[in-house]
Amino acid sequence: AYVTSAGRVFCIHSTQHGAVKPWNMSLGPDTSEPWALLARDAFSGVLLWQRPLKSWGGGGPKKTGPADIGRRLVAVSERVYVTLGHDQPLSILDAATGRTKVEVADSKGTEEVIVLKDMALLLVNPNPPAVPQIAKITRENRGGRRIMAVHAQTGNRIWSVDDLTALNACMTATEDHVFYHFADGMAALDRATGKEAWRQSVSGPVNDYEKSRSGKIFFGDAAYAPKMVAHKDRLFCSFSGTIVALDATTGKKLWEQKAPMSNYRTAPDMLIKDDLIWLPGLLSRGTQACVKLDLKTGSDLTYRPNTLSKFIAHHRCSPVH
Repeated sequence: AYVTSAGRVFCIHSTQHGAVKPWNMSLGPDTSEPWALLARDAFSGVLLWQRPLKSWGGGGPKKTGPADIGRRLVAVSERVYVTLGHDQPLSILDAATGRTKVEVADSKGTEEVIVLKDMALLLVNPNPPAVPQIAKITRENRGGRRIMAVHAQTGNRIWSVDDLTALNACMTATEDHVFYHFADGMAALDRATGKEAWRQSVSGPVNDYEKSRSGKIFFGDAAYAPKMVAHKDRLFCSFSGTIVALDATTGKKLWEQKAPMSNYRTAPDMLIKDDLIWLPGLLSRGTQACVKLDLKTGSDLTYRPNTLSKFIAHHRCSPVH
């Protein structure tokens, strides 16, 4: 997790990662916990402060800590939003000092946070597992979740919807709606009130993880979380091998198209620019490419092949988290 705001850089760092430890730069005096939230000056890199993080899975050779780590840290102006452990509530920190300003009530087990204007949106698991999901995020039904809206400065609750089935690591929002994936499709909540606006069943390819490990499906395991992106009046959801476009206001399905498969133990990627959708990934075993789709129709315009000799990337195995 790596974010920046107001001339500072914030990152969640594994201080005992097997690949990082030999090259560890100065982290300051407090490195008793394997994980830490670091704040650095964005220009000079000087360490400003750090907070130890507990219960993140500890140090290890690779893929340690929550698989949804990138969804647990947000920085906006002079505030930092973070869970100080995989099963902890959302804390709002002072960006200059790292001190806790607010601990959001009833947010223990927060798995994801989005900050939009004066509202923070949380996906909460009230009964978090004792051990975090280390390697992957699955598309299995994930019931008992709560989506909360709180005031971005005070942490006071605005609304809450309980007992939802919702996948972590793929929630998204616009000024009007909050979108989440319930394993068999997508749903939208009114951002002002939390009332359900629509629900649409959309199924993508689901491959058994054990089969992929046995070699039958070596790449593109669709058990990982989908990627959802809201753009203008549309909502796009990329599974591993499929992308679906919905009307963001009504949930009506607009088009469906084949898409590249995701890479090793990661969710699919999706970038939107100038009414074009770019989807990097695997077209087949040994063939990487970035596919370009027309945003309005989903028509396949072209693709740019990747000439790297390796057919699959292991970016979650890299020394930097």
